[in-house]
Amino acid sequence: MPDDVKITTTRKRQPAVPRDAAATTQTRLTMSVTHALNILWSFSADQPAWGVNELGRALGLSNSMVSRLLATLAERRLVEQDPGSGKFRLGPGVLELSGVMLSQLELRQVASLHLRRLAEATGETGNLAILDVDRAVLIDQVPSPDPVRYVGWIGEREPLHCSSPGKVFLAFTDTSLLDTVIASGLERQTASTITDPDQLRAEIEAIRKRGFAINTAEYVDSANGMAAPVWTYPNELAGSVSIAGPAYRLTRERMLELGPQLLETAGAISSALGATREVSIRK
Repeated sequence: MPDDVKITTTRKRQPAVPRDAAATTQTRLTMSVTHALNILWSFSADQPAWGVNELGRALGLSNSMVSRLLATLAERRLVEQDPGSGKFRLGPGVLELSGVMLSQLELRQVASLHLRRLAEATGETGNLAILDVDRAVLIDQVPSPDPVRYVGWIGEREPLHCSSPGKVFLAFTDTSLLDTVIASGLERQTASTITDPDQLRAEIEAIRKRGFAINTAEYVDSANGMAAPVWTYPNELAGSVSIAGPAYRLTRERMLELGPQLLETAGAISSALGATREVSIRK
């Protein structure tokens, strides 16, 4: 072949898609996504499973469309079919997606506004703590607006047996933690610290029944406090929310009166973290 001969190739031009057709295709895709989302939102506690026919009737869709959409959702594990009844229910993919979202909700960030409202409403210092092995660790605090107040510090590590956050962790975690704390010795912090194992066990049992813990100058002289558990998805203990103040103002009687308000705050934080555990107060 001569060197000066150029070889060229041509590609057959594809006909342009009419704008109206492209818009129609986009509309169909949007409607398909909408129908798929409507299918997912059809599942509830009252209606946890659906057959193809009944789902089609409920949504006003043809059985063939419902079947196609369910097949696609099943591929992504967002729904699954019960082999016995043939009905569909939500699949494990939904849990995976919710786990991603919930993992981004940090306890401190979620609790911040609720903690501030609690401090303002009670006039006492609001605290947020987590469990670290055998100590309650303060991770956030909103000081009392009153000039006479109890203020700890972020990172403070409090003993479990004599602080209100610590007692919450002893009451609402595995009983082995209480056994470990007792076995290691109940160090006296003040004249009011509980150092008798049987008395501490009785105290922890009372906390479980009441729903929140009370500390009457057991950790710091002349300072009282109360704490309630904060739960996260799926109903696991995430931390504790508490208030603390001078004993002459935050008396035991006042703490019992504030119990419902503290539990309400703990419940609001827990709900924001995805927990479904209900809180109640029993005096």
